[in-house]
Amino acid sequence: TWNRSIMLFVVAATLAVLATSCHGFTWQDCSSVGPENTIIKLDTLDLSEPIKIPGGTTVNLKMTLKKPLVSQLKVKISMKKKVWGLINVPIPCIADMGSCTYDDLCATLSQFADPNKPCPLGMTDCVCPIKEGDHQLTDFFAPINQIGGLLAWLASGDYEVQISGMMNGEEVGCLKAKLKLSN
Repeated sequence: TWNRSIMLFVVAATLAVLATSCHGFTWQDCSSVGPENTIIKLDTLDLSEPIKIPGGTTVNLKMTLKKPLVSQLKVKISMKKKVWGLINVPIPCIADMGSCTYDDLCATLSQFADPNKPCPLGMTDCVCPIKEGDHQLTDFFAPINQIGGLLAWLASGDYEVQISGMMNGEEVGCLKAKLKLSN
């Protein structure tokens, strides 16, 4: 479903905490402790562009967890859309899209996982705790359905996104990104 695709994209982006540049997007670390002191170390992150709505993006991600991700993983997303090429307008949290705070991302992930089935995409862990060590997504296509109604104006444009995570009072990581959506 659309919400599951967005959630998987959010999870992949949340895991990206080191400065990276790929295919026109820009990413930079914004952690207060520096990327060497965060729980997540990003080795590679690639999202196909343009990100189409409807359509989606292909995600390739390789990262290392220095500690297991456990419950109480709080993730805050701040999203702004550039309007008229000048003004960054904050996007409110509507239907789990936009500038949202997830008080326990682990609890949210558990809603999507089926304990009777293996994890998708070759992942070894798809619910918390997610073990420390190396993890990757390879050629994962995150589909995004048509956005209608009042949210339709979100379907294209330039965006600035900041994603930060905290777990038990410790910074998981922080990422600032610029990306383009098109319809």
